[in-house]
Amino acid sequence: MRSSVLGALFAAITVTSACKRPSPLTVPASSAPADSTAAGAAAAGRAEAAVPLFANRVWKVAKGSQGDPGTFYVFLSDGSLLITSPHGTPSLSTWHYSGDVLTMVEEGLPHQATILRSTLDTFAISVAGPGQPVLLTFVPGTAK
Repeated sequence: MRSSVLGALFAAITVTSACKRPSPLTVPASSAPADSTAAGAAAAGRAEAAVPLFANRVWKVAKGSQGDPGTFYVFLSDGSLLITSPHGTPSLSTWHYSGDVLTMVEEGLPHQATILRSTLDTFAISVAGPGQPVLLTFVPGTAK
């Protein structure tokens, strides 16, 4: 079962990354160039926003205050978010990162999160909600 979930996950990544959509990523205002001339604005328009470290990687929920350990999340740099659970149907959503806020849009509902840690081997977020924040810690999703 695990290999079929991973196979579906990687197939979905391949299909969604082949689609070209404008990137919803934005550069924080503090990173914008101070040059307000037309040449500076043109150069800023050509510059691409940096892709966050957590993007374009397969992450697996290792632990969380809520959620299902073993659920895979993939934040693609085009703004697509793929979520697969061992007990559910895979879903395709969207995400964007602006300033210090990560927003995941699942089933049309935006969920704002604060990134607590982002390294090559750990991705931890706190998702705001009506009650207590949901804490999720991810590790790289590798096939075993």
